[in-house]
Amino acid sequence: MRYRFVGMCSALLAFGCASLGGTGATPETPPATSQAPASPWTVKTSYVLDVWLHGYAMVQRDTTQVPYFRRGYRDLIAAAKRNRGITTQLDANADQLQRGLAANPALLSGQFLALQERTWEEMQSDIAAFLEANGDPAAARDSTMRPAIAAYAQTYRSSADREWLRLFARSLADEHSRFYQQYWTDRQQALRPVLASVDSLFTHRYLAMLRGFLNNSQLERGEIVLSLPLDGEGRTIANANQHSVSVVFPASVDSSMEAIYTFVHEVAGTATGLAVAENTTPTEKQRGIAAQYESPAAVRGGALLLRRVIPDLVTGYERYYLRAARAHSTGSDVEREFVRTFPLSPTMLDAVNKQITRLLSTI
Repeated sequence: MRYRFVGMCSALLAFGCASLGGTGATPETPPATSQAPASPWTVKTSYVLDVWLHGYAMVQRDTTQVPYFRRGYRDLIAAAKRNRGITTQLDANADQLQRGLAANPALLSGQFLALQERTWEEMQSDIAAFLEANGDPAAARDSTMRPAIAAYAQTYRSSADREWLRLFARSLADEHSRFYQQYWTDRQQALRPVLASVDSLFTHRYLAMLRGFLNNSQLERGEIVLSLPLDGEGRTIANANQHSVSVVFPASVDSSMEAIYTFVHEVAGTATGLAVAENTTPTEKQRGIAAQYESPAAVRGGALLLRRVIPDLVTGYERYYLRAARAHSTGSDVEREFVRTFPLSPTMLDAVNKQITRLLSTI
């Protein structure tokens, strides 16, 4: 999902991408802490990101090979609501919102906007200002809201898009107040040991091995956000002002490595995105063929990166992404099944490998 956002983030950056304005006080879970010196990468959670992605997960038809959202997430949430006897506007409007996404899949890029926001209250304020201005920054009553309006305008371009956002935001606000805020708080408490485990694994074991690649990719520091709705396809923004990589929130301490695998997959996009861009024609890009390479290239790129810097993790990484894709793997056939499940032409694979080599060349 990383490179799908590059065009939008470039536009955001021109209008002040790092801060979308507003105020608010929804509490966020602080980064995990330790006695060691502060890490250039913090491991944390974000309510505003999770509630926004949760909304998309409940109305998006996810048919990708590596899913955008945790498999079975919608059924899990539906069961949690039934147990509490709760129905919200998000449930009531789900079919209409699904039809809107089907009519304009470009609305899916709106998922990334939550990575730019600090709190749910800020996001609501920004959306209200955007809708009041009909998507025109010059029409903002408060000039400080223009960067936010410009950011949202990159996704919600037409009147129909803005009406979809209006319904989605109103539905999600009801979901937030009646169900999700308490659900999220309960899950954070239960998963606190997992947050600490992921932080320890990354900060004390794997960051040092990945540091050279990260530095050469201009990802020297940033934040890793563990997100409840996500699966193996993370969400990343990386620009001069902010590096934020959102990854799966593992369900248990024993599965903490899933967050590391997803992080590697996401940062490998630095290499794989360039490889796809440089080895597809303008016609292939226009026809969407280049976009079809992005997911398998990122998955394969993560494995290639690990083979170079942390070879002990390769098999675990491959098994994780095979499970995400619902592919079968047993015993010694993991590598073969991985290659079969995520095919790349020899030319594209070579291009990905060369980009990773280039980003490791000064290590």
